[in-house]
Amino acid sequence: MGQTLTRARLADAINREIGISREDALVLVGEILDEMVSSLVRGGLLKISSFAPNQRRRIVTTDLQTRSEADEVRERVFCTISDVAKEVGVEQYVLRFWESKFAQINPIKRRGRRLYDRQNVAIIKRIKHMLYDKGYTIRGAQLELKRRKSMSEVVAERNDGLIQLLRHMTEMRDVLIKKLNGM
Repeated sequence: MGQTLTRARLADAINREIGISREDALVLVGEILDEMVSSLVRGGLLKISSFAPNQRRRIVTTDLQTRSEADEVRERVFCTISDVAKEVGVEQYVLRFWESKFAQINPIKRRGRRLYDRQNVAIIKRIKHMLYDKGYTIRGAQLELKRRKSMSEVVAERNDGLIQLLRHMTEMRDVLIKKLNGM
């Protein structure tokens, strides 16, 4: 039996093939997987094609056995302010203050509740590191965040590398399919 495909293994492959840092690759993989789960939770379809010639697999939200399972998935995608405060190690009022100072933190607000996605949590952790560990001022941290390229800009610059990785993975898939069909 083959190895389990994990976030870490995907990130390592992206790191090797494209050359972005392992940390950025982990963030990228996390964002992709979170978006997939989010689509499922919203009732969308996740189409994973080209696993085998002319074969498509569909995963739909109704595959989740109960609504509570879908809620559990949603909770892993979005965190409340109290969850984020515990995870990051700051008080809730600090997070609310940072929201007012950093435009990059933009939780979804529904029925008076803040819901943070994984990207927001990563930004909050970066801000905490700059302020608490590196000694930046609020203004200094704001400038540093503006200077850093966003993940989408990094991905756009590395688009050719991603395409090459996709081609390589497709070739690997085709080889595996041939081996499986030959058994």
